[in-house]
Amino acid sequence: MQTNQQIKQKQYLCFIVLLVLSCYFSITAYHVFHREWIFYRKGQDAFLIKDFSEAIVFYQQAIAQGLKKPYSSKVRYQTAEMLSYTKQYEEACLIYKELLEEYPNNRVLQFALARVLTWNNQFEEAVIEYKKILGEYHENHYH
Repeated sequence: MQTNQQIKQKQYLCFIVLLVLSCYFSITAYHVFHREWIFYRKGQDAFLIKDFSEAIVFYQQAIAQGLKKPYSSKVRYQTAEMLSYTKQYEEACLIYKELLEEYPNNRVLQFALARVLTWNNQFEEAVIEYKKILGEYHENHYH
């Protein structure tokens, strides 16, 4: 016959095993069902250490895995910033233009687009964007 102490030890052991299994399955399920967040966090880590090439890849994977707004907009903006830092100006401009379709009066996006256009020697387009920011641009009067 088992003593009370032996029964308690078995209960504690069962509890610890169940706790460990619960943690394991929770972490595994998170990696399976929320992959977009895993990529997002990896992208953030790479961004913080200024490994922009790796951060771009992780952020693009997070978006491809279904990262939702407002996080997807933030990630797309940060991706465009990193693309511009790595002199991938055309790709950065595409993202800024997509974001401006969603947020047409966003001055930060307008300025970022104008800046990247300038860096890419697209001066006429950059001037148009700067004029939009300053409120001096009228589509039917500018050629």
